Amino acid sequence: AGTVTSRGIGTASVAPDARLLVAKVFNASGGGATTDRVWNAMAWCDEQGADVVNMSLGFRGGIPIAGNEPFIAQYQNVVN
Repeated sequence: AGTVTSRGIGTASVAPDARLLVAKVFNASGGGATTDRVWNAMAWCDEQGADVVNMSLGFRGGIPIAGNEPFIAQYQNVVN
């Protein structure tokens, strides 16, 4: 976050006028990030006027396509 926007305090940043939003989807144990929680967080960011959403959700190797087409289509719809 400091690399993106330091607001001119201490170090240079790549987007000093950017505003950062935080949307928590994991519980205190690092789990519980349901699809609904992720999509609701994305929708909240959109409602707040976000131009970019960056998520580090910990998928290992991505989501396999075979058998997950409905999920991927719905996810793409939410992203769009």
